[in-house]
Amino acid sequence: MKLKLIRETKTNAETIGSLYIDGKFYCYTLEDTYREKKQFANTCIPYGTYSVQVTMSTRFKRKLPLIYNQKDLSVLDKDGDRWLGIRIHGGNSHMDTEGCILVAKTRHLNEKSGFLDSAKKTILNWIQGSMADQITKLLDNGQVHTLEIV
Repeated sequence: MKLKLIRETKTNAETIGSLYIDGKFYCYTLEDTYREKKQFANTCIPYGTYSVQVTMSTRFKRKLPLIYNQKDLSVLDKDGDRWLGIRIHGGNSHMDTEGCILVAKTRHLNEKSGFLDSAKKTILNWIQGSMADQITKLLDNGQVHTLEIV
């Protein structure tokens, strides 16, 4: 399967986008903001194309999609300037990301968020209701999938 994450809005703290699977909208995404110099657990991964595979997460104690930073499906950190493999999982704000991609069905109003929707002039929070389990089931077939981030 081909996943495509389109980053739509960036603030000082968060990046909001949409995830498409095989060309069809699937859910909303939330990541940390982009930074030229990586800050541990506080920076989204760079634009590009990555391999994704469902594996067991030792942190979450369940299967979740893992995004690899190496073509050979390894997760390497070179002198702290590379990101390790990250997960797709649920959460409610950029504070829950730690560099990962949060996924959910909806975005709700919440005045705590720093994201301002210029079209509606309302402050949008992040999302409730994780789509992580649905994405995991969809991708959990032993295959390696691709994720393009634009």
